Amino acid sequence: MAAAAHRDGNVSASARRLLDEIDDSRLGDLPYTLASLVYAAHRRAASGTPQRVRIRARTGRWVTAHAEHLGDTSVSVILETTRPQEVMELLADVYRLTARERQITALAGRGLTNKEIGSVLFLSAFTVQDHLKAVFTKTGTRSRSELSALLHGYPVTRARLDVDAPLPPVVGAGPVVQVQPRHDVDHAGGRRGLTT
Repeated sequence: MAAAAHRDGNVSASARRLLDEIDDSRLGDLPYTLASLVYAAHRRAASGTPQRVRIRARTGRWVTAHAEHLGDTSVSVILETTRPQEVMELLADVYRLTARERQITALAGRGLTNKEIGSVLFLSAFTVQDHLKAVFTKTGTRSRSELSALLHGYPVTRARLDVDAPLPPVVGAGPVVQVQPRHDVDHAGGRRGLTT
């Protein structure tokens, strides 16, 4: 979804919704990050290069803003939900994944087993597992599904926590790993109480 915002105050409804999701100090009607983007587009008008920034919204989704100088005083700003591939690349950078870890993570995200990943990349299944363990440590995730959710920009939630085991630290400046308690289910299918 792309949404346009104009300097003259004419903002589309979809752009207004995206703007309202951005938690940032305001400079006039715009979040500070977007005001800075508009300023950069004005400053670099001679180059003709559009400016771009990605912002994490309070909903957890990522928004990409593009700004391009038009004429003497106008700047066109387009807001869109960031594509999943771009979110994955951004977060892989945040967590400092190596090139090989990125390859393995992408293949694991497609549902390939360690053995299948190994045959594609000419590695043993054990080497693939070692790389995945390193990725889990760097990202603070514990499973392929958590890793996939995290790298697609969704908050990671854990269904059940082992009270005695410490949580792995969240590495880098990436998104916060959220932990939500739930009622544990006993073997007979009934609820036993709340686990945290």
